[in-house]
Amino acid sequence: MVKMGVYFALRTHYDHSTGKYLRHFPEDHSVLAWFQRHWRGKSEEDGEASRFTEEVLGCRVYGFDSLFMAIAEHNLTAPQTMRQLSVILHKHLYAEGEVRTSANAIQVLTDDDELELAYYFFDDYYIGKEPEKAAYLLHDDWQLPESSEPITARLPRLPDAVELFETGGKTQGAVYGVFLSFYDSASLTDIYGSFQIPRIRLSQFVSYLREKPVGDRWFFEMKILRALTESPKVAPHAVVTLADILTQARTIPVSAVDDELYKHDFGGTNTPAEDFALLSEVMARNKTERVLLSGKDSLVQIADHVAQLCLHSDTWIHSPGNETKLFARWIFFDDIWLRANPALGRAILRFGTRWDVLS
Repeated sequence: MVKMGVYFALRTHYDHSTGKYLRHFPEDHSVLAWFQRHWRGKSEEDGEASRFTEEVLGCRVYGFDSLFMAIAEHNLTAPQTMRQLSVILHKHLYAEGEVRTSANAIQVLTDDDELELAYYFFDDYYIGKEPEKAAYLLHDDWQLPESSEPITARLPRLPDAVELFETGGKTQGAVYGVFLSFYDSASLTDIYGSFQIPRIRLSQFVSYLREKPVGDRWFFEMKILRALTESPKVAPHAVVTLADILTQARTIPVSAVDDELYKHDFGGTNTPAEDFALLSEVMARNKTERVLLSGKDSLVQIADHVAQLCLHSDTWIHSPGNETKLFARWIFFDDIWLRANPALGRAILRFGTRWDVLS
C-alpha cells in the first residue's frame, strides 16, 4: 500500500547550507489536498501573505505569497482537480521562470533578481512512481551515507549532460562529482555542475588535479582545488589528501573572488603553485568578513568513497542584524559508492544538470 503524505522542497543558495530545504506534510494525501487545506486569501498589506507563507512552509519562498494574495483579490475558490489547480497557478502564481505541473508534482522556477531558485510539491504517489528522481530532495541529512555496501552488480546509467573529463589513469573505477554553485543570476538555467572522470577512484582525485593539464572544460571549482594542493597548510603533508584540500577550501570566499581571478588567467597556463599565489594575492585585497575566512559555517564530510563541502561562500548584509548567508555545495564520490547508493548518486548528478529534477 502506498503511504500518504506531501512534500515541499526548496532549492536555494540562501541560508541553507545544503542548498535545499524539505518539509513533510503527512496529513495530506495528495498535492491537490495540500493546496485545498491551505487555500486562504491573504492581504499584501503589513506582509500578511508573506507571514502566512512562512508559517505554512516553514521558510521564506520568493513569490509564493502571490497565490494567497490572488485568492483574496479575485475571490478564487479552491480547485477540485489538479487541472484546475494548474490553470490557477499558471495564471496567478508569480514566477520569473516556468511553472510545471503533473498529476502528482508541481515544479516552479523563479528569480528574485539576484539568483534563481526552484521549489517543488510532490506526494507519495509520485515517489512510488519516480523514487529515484526525488531521492536527493528527500535526503534531509546534510551528511551523505558513507557505506559502500552492498555493491550492486552494475553501475547505474548516468543522467544526460554529465560532463566527461579526460581519463585519469589505467585503473578501474570512476570519480563523479557535482558543483552546486552560483556565479550570476542564471544559477539554475545555465547549470553545468556534474562530471565524470574515468579510471580513477576518489583516493586518486587529488593526484589527478595536480598532474593533469587543466582542460578547457574544467570547472572553476576544480581550479580552486588544484591551487589548494600547494597551500602551505596542505602541501607540507607527505601525502596531500582530499580531506586536506576541502578543509582548506571551506575558508575560501569563492563567490567574492571569482571575478578577479578570471581576469588573471587563473587555472590557465599557471602551475598549481602560481595559481595558489594568485589566489592568496586576490584574497588579501578582497575585503572579506572574518566568518567566511574562518570557515566556521561551512561543513566538510570525508569518507573513503564519498566527500563533500557545504561552502559558506558569501554573506549579503542588508542592514545591521539583517543578513543573508549564501552557500554552495560540492559533492564527490566514486563508482564503489555509486554502486552501493545508485538512486541517491544518480539523483545528485541529475541535480547538477537541470532545475526540473522531477521531470
